[in-house]
Amino acid sequence: MAFYKTNEMGRVTGTMMMSKDDMLPTGQHASAIDLALDAGAGFTPAKHALHHPRGFMPLHKGKPAAYSVWNESVSPPALLNPAVSDGFSATPYMQTIQMIESVFPDSTTGFAMIEHGKAIMWTIELSGEIDLGGGDVLKPNIMVVDSLDGSRATQLHSLGYRAFCENQITYGTKALSVKHSVNHSVMLSTWSAKIASAREGWAAFGDRARYLKSIDLSDRQTAISWLKRVLPEPQRARKDTDRGFASRMTRWKNMVDAIWDRYLYESGEFGHNAWCMVQSIQGYEYHDKTKDNVAKQINVVADPEKNQWRTLRAERMFVSPL
Repeated sequence: MAFYKTNEMGRVTGTMMMSKDDMLPTGQHASAIDLALDAGAGFTPAKHALHHPRGFMPLHKGKPAAYSVWNESVSPPALLNPAVSDGFSATPYMQTIQMIESVFPDSTTGFAMIEHGKAIMWTIELSGEIDLGGGDVLKPNIMVVDSLDGSRATQLHSLGYRAFCENQITYGTKALSVKHSVNHSVMLSTWSAKIASAREGWAAFGDRARYLKSIDLSDRQTAISWLKRVLPEPQRARKDTDRGFASRMTRWKNMVDAIWDRYLYESGEFGHNAWCMVQSIQGYEYHDKTKDNVAKQINVVADPEKNQWRTLRAERMFVSPL
């Protein structure tokens, strides 16, 4: 639990106002361009036509049938994608980075490049933070993901950053997703119009957070009961072997124990409430399940229905009265 900060017990109330100045670049951090260059993401990808081992090149409508994509700025050259079609746009990452940096200058809080350029991600901090009281502050972010290995399109995700536990919290659907087609750059340039929906989603997220914080879980048995409603104890099925069922029970107990430990840290800071419970589950999925692996954390944020289903289930159960 080393990533948790220790403060005095804080209030469990807070306020948030949205204005026309919210969801704008803070301008208080780094340039995405500088961080990308430091990470080695300034290379121009190379596309090479694939050849059969016997020496001939398969053709389709007079053009090579397939290409491989490489980062040739490293030694030895790194294979990023073994087979793409002629229509695959191997857009240099820097082209996308410069376009987004021009809209959100000097607001990048982190940048990572995976496996010599198979994928990149960076986070941008925006204005319009939510103060839930006692130092529990949420900041609106945009996570940008791009890849040359075909694993994902160029995507922008609306999320919140919670400094207390370093959680990246998805609060809406993808702001934009653009495939690497011949129109990649043109389509990407239209993304800024999506920021209005991100602003609305952030305001709604703030309302949910404050509501969750108002749900009292000061009774220990009530808190445990809620956690086990979200993550019910496994029931033995006919097909289960003794060893298999015992293994499932062990995994479940370890998961519940890990989340409960997180909840004790959370509630010690911000009180016993549903917000702390949801954040404890989210922290388990974002940190524990991924072992803080950046590539896996990208997947958690990019596909929350698959990778944060426990968090989403908990939130839906708590907010169902709304």
